[in-house]
Amino acid sequence: MRSRIREQITDSGIYKDVKIYSVFDGAPKGRRRRFRPTTEVQQRLNDWNSAQRLNHLIEENFTDRDVWIHPTFRNDTLPQNDEDFKRIFRNFVRRLGRAYKRAGAELKYIAILEKSDAGRYHIHMIVNSVLSAAEIRDLWGLGWITENPLEFTEEGLKGLADYLTKYKLIVNRYLRSRNLREPEQRERDGRYTQREARALARNPEDREQWEKLYPGYTFIDCRPFFNSVNGGVYLSVRLWRPPARWLKEAKADGRLSPEEYRRWR
Repeated sequence: MRSRIREQITDSGIYKDVKIYSVFDGAPKGRRRRFRPTTEVQQRLNDWNSAQRLNHLIEENFTDRDVWIHPTFRNDTLPQNDEDFKRIFRNFVRRLGRAYKRAGAELKYIAILEKSDAGRYHIHMIVNSVLSAAEIRDLWGLGWITENPLEFTEEGLKGLADYLTKYKLIVNRYLRSRNLREPEQRERDGRYTQREARALARNPEDREQWEKLYPGYTFIDCRPFFNSVNGGVYLSVRLWRPPARWLKEAKADGRLSPEEYRRWR
């Protein structure tokens, strides 16, 4: 069975995710059992893919100037049912959109509508920062709102995406405004040979090799995997361009030495 190496690159904001993996042409001769993942395995794969897509979407459209808000309900304003909850959310988005327009901006958001095991409704929402916390709270009007700034680290917001996709949801996955940019994704075959891919996989934490291959980016990590069944190789590489504010804070609290700070800057 012939194989080649494919490189898939996803650029999302200040991050670059690279996947390098074997692609096989044709199938081996003779009969073989077709592999079907179990429901549990497939669900984990679906959840991982959904979290990764959400992570890329957040990184592409939001920055550390934007915020993560959590509108909650007072006991006297609780939704009567799921449909009422969705109606309340749609009306809130309309009010936000009008307020943003008056401020000369366009609302961008990603939202998760959650219902806890106890039956309590919650909204988890990322929005571009235009209005103050008090202004958003007044527009909500049904309870309290907590607000947290988005923090971009070496790992990006993956933890946040995983957190947002673990809830018992009212609607499938997440809701988003239509004006969000899709992360750029491209792929090509032939940049790496099988031998070169295996050499990279044997030294996955070699920062110098990755930063030479992808100039302008700083290496974060690489996760290699060898498929013992078909002999294929798979690498998942993550790189980024650290923002100036992060560099300054990392230098101040000792996460970066003066030498690392000068190199990353």
